[in-house]
Amino acid sequence: MTNRKVYISGEIISESDAKISIFDSAVLLGDTVTESTRTFNYKPFKLEEHIHRLYKSFKLTRIHPQMSKKEMIDVSLNLLEINKGEYGNNEDCWLVHNVSRGHSITGGNPTLQVTKPTIMIYTQPMNLILWAPFYTKGCHAVIPPTRMVPSQSLDARIKNRSRLFYTLAEIEAKLVDPDAQSVILDIHGNVAENKGGNIFMVKSGKLITPTTANCLAGLTRDSTMEIARSLGIEV
Repeated sequence: MTNRKVYISGEIISESDAKISIFDSAVLLGDTVTESTRTFNYKPFKLEEHIHRLYKSFKLTRIHPQMSKKEMIDVSLNLLEINKGEYGNNEDCWLVHNVSRGHSITGGNPTLQVTKPTIMIYTQPMNLILWAPFYTKGCHAVIPPTRMVPSQSLDARIKNRSRLFYTLAEIEAKLVDPDAQSVILDIHGNVAENKGGNIFMVKSGKLITPTTANCLAGLTRDSTMEIARSLGIEV
């Protein structure tokens, strides 16, 4: 059994003891913004940028975390240090932030809250072994019937946990091939993204990717374009 710790709204507790209310807006409404930061050599990659984007999501969703960016970073680094002994010398992890609006008052006005926002931070092993065949053999990409929620309905700049349409798209892709990954289109038929990442392709020596009008401006997306430009590849 793991001895990893998690942070929930000011407390550091064992992962096995982590609980939130069934009346939390995360449960009732999927009303949660999120960030997932991976580590390299157990150092978080672009943590400040991830936290900056998290606070942009707060602004767009009008969630007030009552914690500064610096405090959020300090708490996150402290949790990484606490959990360091749970990972091997060459093992990396995810550092995940989920923040909901807090406990909701059931009824006609879902914006009414009875608590402060619920801040959940935890680490999780990176199980990349399942992705290895995609590097050696390639990946079967399937376009599912489910489309992206348009930005007019849910701003693409918000990284959120309202992920039912991603899940449906992935289920539909796996009905075609259990090993497939979904390539989700927007409502106009343009390539948007995958359930867990941005999409790139190389065409005529140029690296191309969908605009952020219909997908999340991923930090790995930015890093990929930075590296490509440094190598003289047109983007």
